Amino acid sequence: MWKYIKEKYDIPDEAKQWVFELVCSAWRKYKSQLKTNHFKAYENDELRMENRPVDVPESHFKDLLKYWNSDPHKKMSKTNTENRNRLKCPHTAGRTPFSLIREEKKKEISDTSDTLSSKDIFVTTRKRKLGRIYKSSYDNTISKIAEMERIQST
Repeated sequence: MWKYIKEKYDIPDEAKQWVFELVCSAWRKYKSQLKTNHFKAYENDELRMENRPVDVPESHFKDLLKYWNSDPHKKMSKTNTENRNRLKCPHTAGRTPFSLIREEKKKEISDTSDTLSSKDIFVTTRKRKLGRIYKSSYDNTISKIAEMERIQST
């Protein structure tokens, strides 16, 4: 694959890791959208085949349907969904590493005599953006923050 990319684009070898991460991310997003828009959106395989994406050959899409309908895949999907739903206070930092967030917070408070606490990182990485719609409730996170403040003040 790297050979193909090098033929098409003028990319230095030092960027190989970055390119593969980018390709991997794009591929995962494509697969997710494909399943959401062409599998979950329809009730049965006949409708799915009628509405298959034009960029996926019919034989490949049939294989995908077979895979998505298989018991091992359904079990894995159900397990992953249950595990994801168990998260009570999911972070809102996205792909930003917590270490980077911690360093930025240290720079912000370096002017004051305050020290950076775990609570500060927790609050920063769980802040909700105004106007954005979230799947989960924020109540549990707010109660955890209040509990941390209560413990810290005693």
